[in-house]
Amino acid sequence: MRSFVSRLRRLRSTHLIFLLCGLWVHDASAQDDGLSAFSPLRYGAKVGANLNQFSQTGMVIDVNGGAVVSYQVSDLIGIRGELLYMGIGGGLSDRVIDWSAYEGNILSVTYENRSRSIKNVELPVMAAISIPTNGSSISPKFLIGASYGYSIASFETRDLNFTMADGSLAPPVSNTVENVSSSIQSHQFAVHGGFALEYDLGNGSTFYQEIRYRYGLDNINIDLGRPGLGGELIPSTISLNFGYFF
Repeated sequence: MRSFVSRLRRLRSTHLIFLLCGLWVHDASAQDDGLSAFSPLRYGAKVGANLNQFSQTGMVIDVNGGAVVSYQVSDLIGIRGELLYMGIGGGLSDRVIDWSAYEGNILSVTYENRSRSIKNVELPVMAAISIPTNGSSISPKFLIGASYGYSIASFETRDLNFTMADGSLAPPVSNTVENVSSSIQSHQFAVHGGFALEYDLGNGSTFYQEIRYRYGLDNINIDLGRPGLGGELIPSTISLNFGYFF
């Protein structure tokens, strides 16, 4: 399993481009063969909540939302593409900064209760595998795929505790926020897996709910190896989403 994940981490944007081109060609040939009769191309929107964690302890909550396009290749197989805002992140371990070399009364500063919130634009491509239901209006589906994401901003929130030169503690400063976008990898790849229930509302419209797991394939910490700036950061997310196809 570890070697499989290692291979996936070597994915680059060219691989995703080839995948999208392949899906486009397959989509065109499917229409020529009359497969579009199974279900027309559908457009929709989705929104959801994310539970995020790095490869360190601590969890943060964020949201996702955006546009969805779905094409049913056959009775059982569909292809789904999404353009999403995706909020990921997680908690971080405490960090101590030595200020003894600087003039002043502060000996050190401790960053506590640290967390990072990363704002991404993401393009997931998913296969939706239907489970036969004998004509039921509820269609369960397994979801599996991958995504490319681009980080547009990243913020770290923490509490500051000051140790003075005489050993005393100054009053803490809570919930300080710093823009740390320069320390986060801009280009990010991930794999996705999940389960969805689609409800046929009639007139071609569908409501669906899904639970999805997203696992990052890259260490996104540019500062990896620099003292005090944290170790490897591999993001993972559990999303609970709701969507609608028109």
